[in-house]
Amino acid sequence: MNVTTKWTTIATVGYRGTARGAHYTRKGENRAAHGGVCFLQARKNAKGVIYGRQVNGCGNHEEVGKPWALDADEISGWEACASRER
Repeated sequence: MNVTTKWTTIATVGYRGTARGAHYTRKGENRAAHGGVCFLQARKNAKGVIYGRQVNGCGNHEEVGKPWALDADEISGWEACASRER
């Protein structure tokens, strides 16, 4: 996985529910974004730690979840989802 310091979509999956941590973000939960797809995004910080987040999207609406540090298992799972998309 080629992760940079900018948020990059690793995989796109079906809607899974409220984006992880979305109810804790400044914008909060956006029910208008529910029911579409979930973008699994990752980026690397200045120390090289890879963070992930979920972004729900449905047309013009989006719900951005709170970032968390990804572990090796989650990264592998996301890469597997991306390879199934192709």
